[in-house]
Amino acid sequence: MKADSIIGSIISLCIKIIVVAGVIFLLFLVGRRAFEFGNKVFVEEAADTENVVEVVVDIPDGVTSTQLANIFKNAGLIEDKEVFKVQTLLSDFNGEIVPGKYLLDTSMKPTQMLEHISSGDFYIDPNAATEAPNDAEQ
Repeated sequence: MKADSIIGSIISLCIKIIVVAGVIFLLFLVGRRAFEFGNKVFVEEAADTENVVEVVVDIPDGVTSTQLANIFKNAGLIEDKEVFKVQTLLSDFNGEIVPGKYLLDTSMKPTQMLEHISSGDFYIDPNAATEAPNDAEQ
């Protein structure tokens, strides 16, 4: 009976050690993932600085950070929508977005794009027909 008690105690101790090791390992994985995400949020990177592509984006009135992330991701301006959403929410430009068309490019960092679309510096199509004033009528 004493041997059964000792074996039971050893098995119980081994199970506790395995559970504690598992919890520590999970905490390590979660911590590493959180660090990597935070690093992506605060160390901004442009989508592509070598093959720069200019893109005209149309920002609607009342755009949310999720909608803006989708627009930018579809245009190839950002790599990660979730990271961009957090960058938008933490930026000085959150809630300051001015609707309209903007010319952005893949070499711009997220904060630069947010600053640009908050400035009201709209894109004007150089090929759009403009109506010249008629000076002949006087």
